[in-house]
Amino acid sequence: MHASAPRLRSTARPRARQAAVLAPPDLLLFGIVIGLIALGIVMVFSASSATAYSESHDTMHYLKRQIMWVAVGGIFAYAAYRVDYSKLKQIAPGFYFTVFGLLVITLKLGFEVGGGRRWLGFHSISFQPSEVAKIAFVLYAAAKFSSLKDQIRSFTSGVAVILGFAFLLAVPIMKEPDLGTASLIVVVAL
Repeated sequence: MHASAPRLRSTARPRARQAAVLAPPDLLLFGIVIGLIALGIVMVFSASSATAYSESHDTMHYLKRQIMWVAVGGIFAYAAYRVDYSKLKQIAPGFYFTVFGLLVITLKLGFEVGGGRRWLGFHSISFQPSEVAKIAFVLYAAAKFSSLKDQIRSFTSGVAVILGFAFLLAVPIMKEPDLGTASLIVVVAL
């Protein structure tokens, strides 16, 4: 009796159940980001330890908060890394118009801080829709640019369309008033 070669079990799974294979992260970029985060944490501690001690008798009060938010940001960054960016094209229009609706609601129902009606909130949770509008516009513009293809070279069917959507977000933001964010969105469109 001769020995036959051992049969290898196929590890291939059906395509529908196969997990997405992620490219390894760019280690240089990752290292730079970690370095900037570390520098920022040191700067926060350096600039706020005396104030933190006078306010809460804990020199590390602001440092602890900063580290907590770095951890939250790290979770969101990992989630963004795992997202299949081609799916963002599908949700970009809905996200854009939802944010536009939130900006309009902010003008009527938002609460005023520092002379501007920029905040929406419920109990202790509040946020500025104009900050989310920056992300919404970039996602929507990228999706629109990818669908326009050759029409992008035409001013009326390419650039003007993107500028129109930028101004659509910029107008309610200017009425808050938040001219910095409104001008940023328009400049990004250019």
